[in-house]
Amino acid sequence: MSPQPPTTPPRKPPTRYLGYILMVVLAVGFLIYAGWAVTASWSLAGGIHMSANGWIALTLAFVVTAGLGGGLMWLAFYSSRKGYDDNVGSGDEPE
Repeated sequence: MSPQPPTTPPRKPPTRYLGYILMVVLAVGFLIYAGWAVTASWSLAGGIHMSANGWIALTLAFVVTAGLGGGLMWLAFYSSRKGYDDNVGSGDEPE
């Protein structure tokens, strides 16, 4: 018997990430549309105008809130995957 050459794993098609890319594009598109709809509804509701300071404060509030929410969700998943939550309620804690 002659030795067989090593086999290479089959290559994954480049469309593997197509679903992820499509999901990100749709999410960004939805956020852009939502932002446009909010600003359009403000201008239709009696001509409410916001100064540049108001837009900066609104943007900072959104970024900080989204960052805090994302960070807490990441912490919850990290804690769960690393097993830090496994021993809760097992009786090992002091009373």
